[in-house]
Amino acid sequence: GSVERVEPAKVQFNSHLYVIGGYRDLDEVISGMQVLDMTTGQWVRKIEKTNSIAQTHCGIVGEANRYIYFIAGQVGIQCSPAVKDCHVYDIETEQWSKIPSLPQVRYAPVTVLWKGRLHVMGGSQDDRVTSAREHWSIAVRNGKALEAEWKEEIPCPIGGPHRTSAVVEGVLYLLGA
Repeated sequence: GSVERVEPAKVQFNSHLYVIGGYRDLDEVISGMQVLDMTTGQWVRKIEKTNSIAQTHCGIVGEANRYIYFIAGQVGIQCSPAVKDCHVYDIETEQWSKIPSLPQVRYAPVTVLWKGRLHVMGGSQDDRVTSAREHWSIAVRNGKALEAEWKEEIPCPIGGPHRTSAVVEGVLYLLGA
């Protein structure tokens, strides 16, 4: 069955919805993922992840109906410190791997795959209150980073956490204020 949670992340691959992390309550975070088969309406799989990978406030994006990128976020309960670590989960091999860490820690950045690059924008800085305007990208393909470090991009005009993005007709939009 499903697990009740607040603030989970999600990725959809075909008819499978991966519901990731979140809080059970402020004193308990969820470290795993559950998979919902949207065709049958049944929860079909539970995937554990280590406690060193962010459970909340991380950027999540999927690639090639196979790879889930976990970017920065918070490890632990309530207002635990943010991390800059980046991980990839391969749903076919069920293996975890790492890609280069962000230049700085981030809470709740916008994360999007656009033109073969993983983009990370905004979020909150390590004090959890200061809005971040930084925008970084790294080339990725098939769950692997093709570069050794993140590249600085044009900063966000207005920073902050809990934003979203959309790519429409090849143009990247950052949404929220």
